Amino acid sequence: MAPRKITPEAESAPEGNKQAQSTKTAEAKPKAKTTPTKAAPKKATPAKTQTGSNSAGVAADHLRSFIDGIERLEGEKQIIASDIKDVYAEAKGCGFDKATIAKVLKFKAQKPSEREEQEALFDLYLHALGLTDGEMDESQQLGVDASSAGKLITDNPYTTEDPRFKKWEQGWQMQTAFLAAQDNTDAQ
Repeated sequence: MAPRKITPEAESAPEGNKQAQSTKTAEAKPKAKTTPTKAAPKKATPAKTQTGSNSAGVAADHLRSFIDGIERLEGEKQIIASDIKDVYAEAKGCGFDKATIAKVLKFKAQKPSEREEQEALFDLYLHALGLTDGEMDESQQLGVDASSAGKLITDNPYTTEDPRFKKWEQGWQMQTAFLAAQDNTDAQ
């Protein structure tokens, strides 16, 4: 059976009238006998994006839901920030220091390896600025000597489990930084 053709008037007509008009259109033309032929396969065409005033469809609704979700979360974030501020105020009222609490929270959030690295760098900077109490211990001095001798950081004689490992590494890094700074001033 041949497909029915629908006129433009039939497309804009209400549902009940569409059937009547499409039937009239089909009856008005005599049916010719045709031999069935294979239709060429249809090529897939990419979906067209709507522009202009007709683009308020699904994409706009989807975008609006993202915007609404972000606005809702931003509001919740402000409420949570206010709650955190209240907890800090309560802790301060009990005699606790806000800055120290924040530092403890930051410390807890770090991995142990990150903590060790930051502590080592902090100690290194303090020592380089002369802000440490006392002398370097033996393992730090060995690291300084190794750096001065041109040895690599991988030449550390201690294992990573040994507490002297970090001290040796600090000494090596401190001396390497010192030598690099000296080279820069000599080059100028």
